[in-house]
Order: sequence, then structure tokens, then C-alpha cells
Amino acid sequence: MKKCRLFIMMLAVVLCSSNWMYAQNESRKGDRKAPTTEEIAEMQIKRLQKTLKLDDETKEKFAPLYKEYFEELSKCRPDWQAAGKKSERTDAEVKEQVKKNFVIQRAAIDVKEKYYEQFAEFLNGEQLEKLFNPFPNQGMRPNNRPQRERPQFDNGQPPMPEW
Repeated sequence: MKKCRLFIMMLAVVLCSSNWMYAQNESRKGDRKAPTTEEIAEMQIKRLQKTLKLDDETKEKFAPLYKEYFEELSKCRPDWQAAGKKSERTDAEVKEQVKKNFVIQRAAIDVKEKYYEQFAEFLNGEQLEKLFNPFPNQGMRPNNRPQRERPQFDNGQPPMPEW
């Protein structure tokens, strides 16, 4: 009886640990690689074509133009690895980086304005807004919550509860 109980306990330990080891499958981590810039552009094109509800003719015009736009816009983006860690930068380096960011933002705005004219030839206003301003209410209030209306009272004070 003691041997049977010991055998059952050992079997339970082996089953539990084998399930735990299966959950830590390391081979799947190596299979997944970061998408390339071209793959990201393709994914964005597919997502935008659905979001903007484009017809087939417009899709044909949109895809190559958006690829050009995406490539030119990605050239404006800074190289974050070259900037170094935030904790290791001096005050002068931080100020210089802020100035560089202004230049980068201006370049990105120039690219957006250039391609706005080209997209405007075949997209309507609502589609252009979704393309160039995907978050229209961002920055107005924290967490994009609408401002709550406050109740108005006759004398400016809430009524006293009756006990």
C-alpha cells in the first residue's frame, strides 16, 4: 500500500512538472522576428484601406503613394539608439536633442504637407482626416474623457440633505 501511494505521488509530480516544462517552450521565441519596414508599411496599408473604406480603384492609387509617403516619413525619424541613454546625457546634450527634435518634426510636417496634396486628389475630407490625424481629440483632456457637466443650483450651493 505504501509503494502504491508513493508511485501515485511520483506520477503526480512528473505529470505536473512536465506540463510546466511544456509551457516554457523556448523554440517559439526564436521563430518570431521583428517586422521589416516594408512589412510594417504593408500592414498599415491594409489597415488603412479598411479604415478608410476604399474602393478597388482608389486602393490601386493609394498603396504605392502611401509606400512612398511612409518611406519618406521614416527617413525623418531619429535614430534613438544613437542618442544614448537618458540617464547618461548631460544637460547640454538634452538641450541639443530637443533642438534636433524640432528639426525632425519640421521635416515630418513638410513631408505630410507634400503628400497631403497628392492624397487629396482621390480621398475625401473625412478620409484625409483619418489618414493624417488618426486621433483628433488627443491632447484635449487626459485619457480623452469628455468634461463632465456640473449641476447648476439656484444659489450656487448644493441643497442640504434633509435628516
